[in-house]
Amino acid sequence: MAAGTVQDVGIDVAKRWLDVAVFQTQEQARFDNDKDGWAKLSKWLKGRNVRAIGMEPSGGYERGVAKALRKAGLPARNVNPHKLRHYARALGRLAKNDRIDALLIARYTAELPTRPVQCDPIAEQLADLVVARRQLSDDKVSLANQLEQVREPTVKRIFTQRLRRIEFDIALLAKRMADLVASQPAFAARDRLIQSFHGAGPVFSHTVLALAPEIGQ
Repeated sequence: MAAGTVQDVGIDVAKRWLDVAVFQTQEQARFDNDKDGWAKLSKWLKGRNVRAIGMEPSGGYERGVAKALRKAGLPARNVNPHKLRHYARALGRLAKNDRIDALLIARYTAELPTRPVQCDPIAEQLADLVVARRQLSDDKVSLANQLEQVREPTVKRIFTQRLRRIEFDIALLAKRMADLVASQPAFAARDRLIQSFHGAGPVFSHTVLALAPEIGQ
């Protein structure tokens, strides 16, 4: 296909890698989801007539590559996960356990409207806090499970102290997130709206605000 032909790209974002596909040419490639991989991806896309590069939110793992693409002048676009899955089902491509692949994202990007990825420093700061809290919460569960099996008093004391420290750090992050959200009128308004729903507390609300900043748009 001629180099000047418009191309639409899809990226399936995972923690460690990026699966990339071009809809018009059916090309596919994989890059590491790190600075070196982002540079190689940008180089791979340069020289092409790229109309849009679609990716869906992936727990914050997409933020680095989105920044790198914007910096390289490449048109990164947000793909709505809910609409993407409806689109996949309409094509008969999504069974219960099927995963969305890069080629399907590329086709969606080519055929349906998407929005430019927005760079919101507050949302990114909040996302860092949310990810840190998630990691600490996982550590807390793991340590608590180990503590149940420990009989040696010294080890038990060390684990108990460490568990208390993790709990303190989680509370510290929760306060920092609450303060950050409260300091931004737009975020504070969305936070109040989300928490007005039954069962939606600050953990859920702050996670949504951080990892789905397009909410309300």
